[in-house]
Amino acid sequence: MPLLEVKDLRVQYRVYEGVLKVLNGVNLTLEKGEKVGIIGESACGKTTTVKTVMRLLASNSKVTGGEVSYAGEDVLKMPKKKLSDLRRKKMSMVFQDPSSALNPVFTIKQQLYDIIKYSADGLSKNEIHERAVTYLKQAALPEPDRILDSYPFQLSGGMKQRVNIAMALVSANELLIADEPGTSLDVTIEDQIMRLLKKIVEEKGISVILITHALGTVKNFVDRIYVMYAGTIVEEGPTREVFNNPQHPYTQMLIRAVPKLTGGGVPEGILGQVPSYLTPPPGCRFITRCPYSMDVCDHVPAMYDAGTDQRAACFLYDGVHRRK
Repeated sequence: MPLLEVKDLRVQYRVYEGVLKVLNGVNLTLEKGEKVGIIGESACGKTTTVKTVMRLLASNSKVTGGEVSYAGEDVLKMPKKKLSDLRRKKMSMVFQDPSSALNPVFTIKQQLYDIIKYSADGLSKNEIHERAVTYLKQAALPEPDRILDSYPFQLSGGMKQRVNIAMALVSANELLIADEPGTSLDVTIEDQIMRLLKKIVEEKGISVILITHALGTVKNFVDRIYVMYAGTIVEEGPTREVFNNPQHPYTQMLIRAVPKLTGGGVPEGILGQVPSYLTPPPGCRFITRCPYSMDVCDHVPAMYDAGTDQRAACFLYDGVHRRK
C-alpha cells in the first residue's frame, strides 16, 4: 500500500470573474521512503495539489472530486481530531516564502516551543528546550540559543528557511512536503538548503514531495518525477528517464527551455499561452501550444505507457496515432 495516493483529484476556486477549474483529475502515488518531485510552470497547480493533501486550501476553494488516501485513509473525509493528529505526528510542510511562514511579532523560541508542545504532550520545559536546540542543529543553524531568542526580522532569508525546516521536522516523521523551499533565496543559499533537506530526509528515512520549477534542483534530489501542466499530470516516471528521454511534448519543450549555463545553444521558449482556468480546453489542456495536436486531442487523454517505466497523457502513445 502506498503511503500517499491521490486519485482523480479535482479542485476549483471561486473568484470575482467566475470559477477557476484548476486541478483536473490529478493522480499520483508516493511510497514509504520515496522522494518524488512535481515540476511545471508557475500556477500549474503544484501548490494546490499539496495543500489539498494537507487540507490547507483557501476558503474560496472547493474539492469537486477525487480522494487523497494516506496510509489507506481518505484525508478529505477525516474528522478534525484525526487530521490534527496526522499533522502533529506524521506529516508537515515547508512553505516557499520563509518570511510569511513565520510570525513577525513572536520570537523563534515562542513559535518553535509551541509546535513542540503541540506535537508531544507532557514534556517539561527543559525537554522542550532540548528538542528545540536539537531540531535547529539538524537544520544546520549555528548558535541555536541565539536563534531561539531572535525575532524573524533579525535573521537572514536562509536562516529563516532553516528555521522553517526545523519546525517541519518536529512533526514530519513520515512525510515532508517542500513547496519550492529555495524560491526566495539566492542560488548559493538555495543549493545549501536543498543539500540540507536531502541529508535530513535520507538520515530519517522519511518520504518527500518536492515542488519546484527549477529543473536542475529536482534532478539530483528525487527518485521519480510528475510533470504538471495547467492542473493536469502530463508525464510521470523515474527522474533519469524523464530528463534523458522526455516523452510528452510539454516535457520535451520544458526541458529545452532551460538555460544552458555551459553553452550549447540558446534555450527555446514555449510558444503560446497557458489556457485560462476559467475556460480551459475540454480535452488535453496543452492542445493550444502543442505542435502535434490532432482532432482526438479534443478529448481528455489517458496515461499511456511511453517508455521505460514512463507514462504520458498523450494520444501519441495510445497505439493508434503517430507523430507526423
